[in-house]
Amino acid sequence: MGQCMSDLDDAINEAKAYIQIGGLNEYVLNEIAHVNDVTLGDLLESLGWGQNYYKKEEHTMTLGEKLKVTFKELEQARIEGAEVQHNADMEKIRRERADIDDKLDKMRYLFVEQIEAGKVPFKKIKNTEWKDWVKAALRSGKASHQDRWNEFTNFWAKEGLSVRINDAHDGGGMEDWINVTLVLLPARPRSSENNIGIQQNAR
Repeated sequence: MGQCMSDLDDAINEAKAYIQIGGLNEYVLNEIAHVNDVTLGDLLESLGWGQNYYKKEEHTMTLGEKLKVTFKELEQARIEGAEVQHNADMEKIRRERADIDDKLDKMRYLFVEQIEAGKVPFKKIKNTEWKDWVKAALRSGKASHQDRWNEFTNFWAKEGLSVRINDAHDGGGMEDWINVTLVLLPARPRSSENNIGIQQNAR
């Protein structure tokens, strides 16, 4: 139950962040609900909006607000330059983003199941495009839709875990892949104030 409330809280906070930049629309709201594994109805209710909110509000968005949403999506996909942005296939970008969300969701659920079963989490990725994206997201922090990876790693950080990848190959140069796993985050050092308090109590 606590995890569900945490998911809803995360969804609410993300929606409010989009509201601040004027980038919240029906597509974005549905995506936020999907990524955080909450229902659209629960999210709308928590925000104090009715089920038909966007059907009413969609027609009142200014052209500037609509363009701001497009710019936000292009920024997330790391597509820069006016001409390149103009020629960008927005539906393709949204499909790519949804595909990334789907893959990360499946990996998250897999790791949760493995940990609950008493196993070390492990995922082998052979698909070249997906493998390269994961490597870029983790190692350079500049992959397209980097925010989706950041959200994925933040989820594990809250659980005291960190994502780690290792390159692997068959030894013959015919095939290579990456292994994705989780490791424990290092314990936080005690603050100097806590240490002073411990020493005083020991006296």
